[in-house]
Amino acid sequence: MSLDFSNLNITYPNDLDGKGFSILCAGCTQYIDIKFDATTTTTTYDSSPAPPSGYAANSLARAFTIGIQNVTSPATLSKAIFDGISSVQNQIAGNTNPVDTTSSNVLIDRQHYVRMAEINGSYYFLKAGNEPSMQFINGLYGGPKNEFNTNNMNTSSSMHLGNPLIIHTGSKANQHLRVFINAMWPKNMGIEDAHVIPQEYALVAMGRLDNAIDYALNEITRMGAYRMRLGQTEENLVTNEENTQAAESTIRDANMAKEMTDYTKANVLSQAAQSMLAQANSNSSQVLNLLQ
Repeated sequence: MSLDFSNLNITYPNDLDGKGFSILCAGCTQYIDIKFDATTTTTTYDSSPAPPSGYAANSLARAFTIGIQNVTSPATLSKAIFDGISSVQNQIAGNTNPVDTTSSNVLIDRQHYVRMAEINGSYYFLKAGNEPSMQFINGLYGGPKNEFNTNNMNTSSSMHLGNPLIIHTGSKANQHLRVFINAMWPKNMGIEDAHVIPQEYALVAMGRLDNAIDYALNEITRMGAYRMRLGQTEENLVTNEENTQAAESTIRDANMAKEMTDYTKANVLSQAAQSMLAQANSNSSQVLNLLQ
C-alpha cells in the first residue's frame, strides 16, 4: 500500500490535529491507530490503547501519536509518519527480525510483521508473505471520521469502475445488466514497475503481486457472476419460449376441436333434414294410394 496525501486540500499541520487513520487486519482483530498531533514533533507509542466506546479490550490493538508540528506538505507528512514510527522502534515488542531493523524499513507491529518502508522517497505499508491483507479506514477505529476521504490513500490495486456495458435482458425498459470490465494490463494491476532487487523492492513486489492476484480473482469472480446471471436469463427466456409455443399449440388444438364439432353438427342436421324429407315423401304416397 503506497502512502499518498497529495490530494488533501488542507492547511498543514493544524487541519490534521487530532485526526488520523487506522490499519486493520482482514483475518484477525488487529488494528493500529495512527493519530496526528500538531502541537509537537515527538511521537508516542501505546501497545495497549483503551478500546473505542462499545468495544471490548483488544490485545492486538496498537496506537501511534505522530508529532507533525513541522509538517508543511503531503511529502513531509508521509516522512513524519515514517520518522515517528522509526523513533519508537525500541518500544515495539519483539523487534528482533533483521527485516525490521534497516534504516528504510521500520516495524509497526510484530503481528503479521506490519511495516513501513521508504523506497526512493516514497513510502509504503508492507505485510509479510501470505498474511491476511491490510485494510484502511478513514478516521480512527471506533472514533469520528476524518474530513478527507479514503481516496487520498491510494493502492496500486484499486479498481476504478468506468462507464458500463449495458446489456438489455428483458421485455421491459428497465430489464438490463450493467457490465463493468476492468483493464488487465500489468499497469492496471500495479506490477508494471515491480522489481526484486534490492530486498526492500522485492518485499514491495511481493505485496504488489498479491494485490494483482486479488485484482485478477475479483475480475474472474465478477465475470463469473455476469455469466451466471446471463445464463439464468437465457434459461428463463428458453422456458418462456417453450411455454408460449405450448400455449399456442393448445389454442390451435382447441380451434380444431371447435371446427370438428361444427362440422359434425352440420352433418347431423343435413342427414336429419334428408331423413325428414324422405319420410314426408313416403307419407304423401300412402295418402294418394288411399284416395285411389
